Amino acid sequence: MAWTDIPDTDIDADSPITETLMTQIRDNIENVRQVTQQIFTTSGTYTKPTGLAYALVQVVGGGGGGGGADSTAITLETAASGGDGGGMSVELISAASIGATETVTVGSGGTAGAAAGGGDGGAGGSSSFGSHCSATGGAGGKGHQSTTQNMMRQGSKSPGLGSGGDYNLRGGYGQDGYISALQATGSGLYFTSANANIYCRGGDGGFSPLGTEGGKGGDVTTDPGKTAGTDATYRGAGGGGAAGKNTTNGEAGGAGGGGIVIVTEYY
Repeated sequence: MAWTDIPDTDIDADSPITETLMTQIRDNIENVRQVTQQIFTTSGTYTKPTGLAYALVQVVGGGGGGGGADSTAITLETAASGGDGGGMSVELISAASIGATETVTVGSGGTAGAAAGGGDGGAGGSSSFGSHCSATGGAGGKGHQSTTQNMMRQGSKSPGLGSGGDYNLRGGYGQDGYISALQATGSGLYFTSANANIYCRGGDGGFSPLGTEGGKGGDVTTDPGKTAGTDATYRGAGGGGAAGKNTTNGEAGGAGGGGIVIVTEYY
């Protein structure tokens, strides 16, 4: 059903309400209520539908993967950080400004940090809707190897950011890894299994701008013990960081959530 342009003179205070005018008004009201949606979870091509008035486009970049944790030195503990969330761009675009087709790019989620060597998580990929708006992916979480003797593994603190839209948002920050007790030695401060109460916690992944949480960090209370970070369940969220305590090998982080492009169409 096409939109009907009604001249101002047809709805003047002194003009009668004709059956034709009522039909035109009714059709326009029904037309405004028509809303469709195209959702892209992988890259592809958007085709503009006939009769489109405007589209609300939401673009989200991929979330970063969580860091891995490796207790190579058996007397030390590890807690990797979570991956950062992807950015988001929101733009209201008139049909006249949208091409017959538009290229849609959907960023992948960042890879999980490897257990061996306490690898860093991979960065999330960028997403875009043609040349209208885009959003970068979140950085990967920092892996942790016990030989580094860090009190905690701080995150990248580099979430994705939207650009080109009416609203451009950052993703959430991945949390730092955390170890609860500090021991003093001749070589400095580091963590040792001499304290049986040591608690290791990998950082949670950063939130997606869509309002959803990231993967959970590994949680280790037993001695020895190790726990992988969990994958992000939601689009644009970061993966969780792994944690380990008093073990000879480690665990991987969680993968970041892939990006998404949502096109809501109004007629």
